[in-house]
Amino acid sequence: MKTNQHNLGLYLKELRISKGLSLKDLAKKTQIDISLISRIEAGERTLNLDYVPALADVLGVNFKTLQTDLLAFSVSETFKDEEYLIEGLKKAMKNLKERN
Repeated sequence: MKTNQHNLGLYLKELRISKGLSLKDLAKKTQIDISLISRIEAGERTLNLDYVPALADVLGVNFKTLQTDLLAFSVSETFKDEEYLIEGLKKAMKNLKERN
């Protein structure tokens, strides 16, 4: 079964390939270790939010789009077996709105 982490890796790989970049090119331009990028693309590692700005810039993707995609993949993978995920997300959104 493919995980959302795997799907995120494939998404990033497709973005990289669509820009004509090799793993080495992406690593050099983002200053992210090539082995880490490879493992992220393979679904073996998660993507740290700290890398999103550099990846968005090099891959020519809107920062907000890439970050929200990453968050969606992470939340759905982390909480995939939670019966009350939707209800929990609704409460979290309400709490965030009240704080702002």
